[in-house]
Amino acid sequence: MKNNFLYITLLLCTTILCANAQIRFTAGVGCDIYGSKYIVDDNLSDIDLNDFHKVSISLAPKLLVGIDVSKRVRILTGFGTFTRSDQFDFNDAPSSFSAEPGNLLSKNKYNTIPVLVLFNFLSKESNSRLPIGFGMDFTSFRQIDISSDNLSSLGAESLPISRKYDEVKDVIDKNMNAVSFQIGYGYEITEHIGIDAVLFARYDLSDFNKLDALYDRYAFAGLNIMAMYKF
Repeated sequence: MKNNFLYITLLLCTTILCANAQIRFTAGVGCDIYGSKYIVDDNLSDIDLNDFHKVSISLAPKLLVGIDVSKRVRILTGFGTFTRSDQFDFNDAPSSFSAEPGNLLSKNKYNTIPVLVLFNFLSKESNSRLPIGFGMDFTSFRQIDISSDNLSSLGAESLPISRKYDEVKDVIDKNMNAVSFQIGYGYEITEHIGIDAVLFARYDLSDFNKLDALYDRYAFAGLNIMAMYKF
């Protein structure tokens, strides 16, 4: 993680030094609206586990601060929450499958430090923006919540279930960082106020479950909406 922060710092310094233009500080709020899903890396005999993992929708609010360089480059960081959600649906599982028919929703909740570098490819004189760039989320696990709307128990445990990090640290890594590609549209309503709506695809850099070889990583796709104020 230290190397990642070093690379981001170097990129920031290089951009500022190379830009022969005005630098303005900016701050605002953002929210990701996205679907997430486990990427399952194995089959059990004739059963494809991907058949039982459905996309689950989540929200991730965040506070953002950063700089605008010459209306061309926007570099942001901040603090927010982040959820890796997975919906299991075993209602149509074959009779040979050991899971009880029903569905489960697993929400893995994190605190996150997002970092975004967005390049505007439209004219600097235009009020419209075409932000294209990359992002990275540095996350820290808080807890996992498991619930169901038609099952009362999971094994010997009653639902819903909530576990803090200390209770699941032998299975789940504390930090799960992810990278993303972003492209969208923005508009400067006034000299100081602007809104960006950015589509993104995000992918984990490491496996979620460090004990179970069946599970690989999460993948995400969604929309990030940011309302920013330039000072």
